[in-house]
Amino acid sequence: MLRHKRKVIGIALAALLILIIGILPKPVSGEVQPIEEMEERLAGITEEEKAILRDLFAITQEIEELEREEKNIIEEISSMEIGIRELEKQIDDKQKDYDIQLDILKQVLVEYQRGGPANYLEILLQADNLTTFLKSINIMKDISRNTGE
Repeated sequence: MLRHKRKVIGIALAALLILIIGILPKPVSGEVQPIEEMEERLAGITEEEKAILRDLFAITQEIEELEREEKNIIEEISSMEIGIRELEKQIDDKQKDYDIQLDILKQVLVEYQRGGPANYLEILLQADNLTTFLKSINIMKDISRNTGE
């Protein structure tokens, strides 16, 4: 019985050993080609991804450049708007000065037509302030030169 047991154990060990050796992983010739194809696909996808990343990086840089340009343009617009407001204020001031001088000239011409050159003194004495007085003098000088008197 002991011999018989040893024989059964020996046969079982031999069968187990043959089974283990038969099951051990070995490259199957049919599976080699699909693995290589997958590696090539992965390499191809990686190249595509690299190209996409390069494009994405270039687009990102372009966007950043456009944002910088936008910021500069906004600053220029703001500066120009300030300049426009200053010019509008200057135009308003000049228009007011022009209107004042036009009123003075109208007054001088009306008085000149009414009474002739003798009323110069009256025109000068009607001035409310020194500026109006000096402007009246200058206007009368210009009129006298242009009329020949």
